[in-house]
Amino acid sequence: MLEQLLTVLAAVRGLDIDAPSSPGVHIALGGAFEYFRRLSAESDSLWESVDSVTRQRWERDRPLLAVAGRVRDQRLATAWRSVLPGDDQVA
Repeated sequence: MLEQLLTVLAAVRGLDIDAPSSPGVHIALGGAFEYFRRLSAESDSLWESVDSVTRQRWERDRPLLAVAGRVRDQRLATAWRSVLPGDDQVA
């Protein structure tokens, strides 16, 4: 699990921050966020083994990961339309 999480971090870190409006950046971010979402869901049972304070913090802060999700989804759809005219979005 740790290797997979570090992979997501490395992927995001490696994106071209000098071109934040690039469709490729938004498509790559979309993939990274989806991968992280899956890892997060897979790790749910692991939170039962941590101390209650840490678990409560995670439960409190986890919804913050969804902040701006709708805007991110719109940017992703726009990015896909720009590289694949005629297609709404590839998933």
